[in-house]
This record gives sequence, C-alpha cells and structure tokens, in this order.
Amino acid sequence: MTAPAPRKRSPDWFPADFSPASYPNTGPIAVATRVVFLAAGLTVLVAALGPHQFKPRLVGHYHLQRFAAWYLLSGMAAAAFPRLRLRWMALALIVFALGAEFTRALPRPFTSGFKDNVYADIGGIYALMFPLILARWREAVKPRP
Repeated sequence: MTAPAPRKRSPDWFPADFSPASYPNTGPIAVATRVVFLAAGLTVLVAALGPHQFKPRLVGHYHLQRFAAWYLLSGMAAAAFPRLRLRWMALALIVFALGAEFTRALPRPFTSGFKDNVYADIGGIYALMFPLILARWREAVKPRP
C-alpha cells in the first residue's frame, strides 16, 4: 500500500481544492463571493427594471450584453454556492431571469423583443452551467480504482 502524494501547500486562507469537504461556509473567500454575487444580482435587476439611463452600453449589441450579464452572474452564483446542485442553481437563475423580464415587459409580454431577451438570458445561464454540469457528471460516473 502506497501513501498518497502530498498536496501542494497553499496559503492558509485559500482552500487546497474546492471540494465540499475543504470549502468552508464562512471562510473569507466564501463570504466575498456571496457579497459579489449579491451585488451583481442587484445590478442585473436594476438594469433589467430601471430606465434606460441606468443601462450601461458595454457591448455593441443589446442581446450580447444580456447574454454576458447572465453568463457572469451564473459564474458568480457557481462560485458563491459551491455545494448547491448546479441544475437547481440554473433553474433558480432562469426563474429570476424570467421574473425580471416578465416584470419589465408587463405592458406587452410575449412580443418578439421579450422572446429574444429571454433567449439571451437563458443562453447566458446555460452557456456557463452546461459545461460545469457535464464536468460534475463525468466526475460522478468516473470509474473508481
């Protein structure tokens, strides 16, 4: 029987890996990612529901900007809540996106602009979540030695 290979030492405040056993709920990185996720979520909500003056023009195309916003928000959610199942996280983000879009489009829902916005939002969420879900699935079905 051989001893396992020693792990590389990392600073004390940084977990050696992000497995559920080594990622603390109240560590400084965990708290910081949750604060950043909350700030990003509020920013997306204000941009979705606020007037046009609150919406920054960072990218030339409107739907690409929506896609990027939800892509980044999904990444921050995955970092902020590493123990949460990614499928539930993606579903919660989709419900949040649909709720924000329904609220914004209350006067005329289900127009072509509404559908395009929802497609861009959900596309941004799943563009990040699908590879993460697939990686976790591969890890779960990997044969054990």
